[in-house]
Amino acid sequence: MTVLTPQQVTVGGIAPTYTAATASDSFLATGPGPYWLHVKNAGGSSDNVVLDDVVSTDPGSSTSFNPDVTVTVPATTGDRLIKIDPARFKNPGTGAVAWTHSFTTSVTAAVFYM
Repeated sequence: MTVLTPQQVTVGGIAPTYTAATASDSFLATGPGPYWLHVKNAGGSSDNVVLDDVVSTDPGSSTSFNPDVTVTVPATTGDRLIKIDPARFKNPGTGAVAWTHSFTTSVTAAVFYM
């Protein structure tokens, strides 16, 4: 697991740093957010990014309940900018926001906040 460091975007702009994706990545949400996860995929297969929703509760009497969010990042030249609300995705015990990747070859990611 790689713990990414959120990068603050300023009016002057930034030179963002991207990190190679691993099967499971995270960052510590220390502010109110929102945060933005940018995933770039230069590999030959699509990457399903699954955000772990540890806060939402089962509405009751459901036959199955999975509040996690899956975002598909297309192969080769794909990229997705994903909004992350800490109120939904931040683990209250650890402060971490976690996600998994289904494909990691030539996939990079970065986390931003304003």
